[in-house]
Amino acid sequence: MIRRKRLSEKRGIKEMLQGPWLVLVSFLGILFIVFATAKWKLHPFLSLFVASFAVGVLFFSCDGIKTLRLKEEVFYSFLVCFLRLLFIDPY
Repeated sequence: MIRRKRLSEKRGIKEMLQGPWLVLVSFLGILFIVFATAKWKLHPFLSLFVASFAVGVLFFSCDGIKTLRLKEEVFYSFLVCFLRLLFIDPY
């Protein structure tokens, strides 16, 4: 019988946050968004961006994915969105 590989095995993901750690990191991200927006008067977009980046780093840091790769992915995504706003196809 052929055993299908799980998606995490296909991508080479060894270990990610699971269970209570995942809930804790998610809760801390939401708490940061609320606190930064209400108390520090940070723009909601910036607080969402910082919180999602931090949760992404914490979520994948136990897997060994380099944060430099994550930064490159974020930069590339913003670049593609900006070019599409200018009606330029980046591909």
